[in-house]
Amino acid sequence: MVTLKDLLNLESCRVMFSGDPKRIFLIYARRWFDGKKVVANSLPFELPLDNTSIILGNPLTEEGDAYLVTNPLRMGDDLYRWLSGVDRLVVLYEERYVGASIRRLKLRKYLDYLVAYRRETVDRETITLYTLESGKIADSKTFVRLHR
Repeated sequence: MVTLKDLLNLESCRVMFSGDPKRIFLIYARRWFDGKKVVANSLPFELPLDNTSIILGNPLTEEGDAYLVTNPLRMGDDLYRWLSGVDRLVVLYEERYVGASIRRLKLRKYLDYLVAYRRETVDRETITLYTLESGKIADSKTFVRLHR
């Protein structure tokens, strides 16, 4: 069982963040992208990252140490072909919420992890970490944060 903390230490994987999780994504981006050349198709929001070189371009054609793909569900089959051959850290950031419905998406075959964020109410957030193997959900763990 992989935890959110374990995910911080991964060097090479394909992980998607969904539900517009700005705060949690920034924690991971600071750790994963530190000192690296990151190629991004666009930035999901302003990323205050020190010691990181972010190049806006096409991650599918440009070389980098890590890749950031924003709104991958709007991209086509070129993304899937590229994901099947890349062996570096690839972070996908989807503004829309995708949770267990990942089972219906073709993208599931190319992901290792899905971090699904949902703000339930004003004082409750949930983060579900899905581990995917061969396009199937192998494990999931939900974390709840209550604001008091």
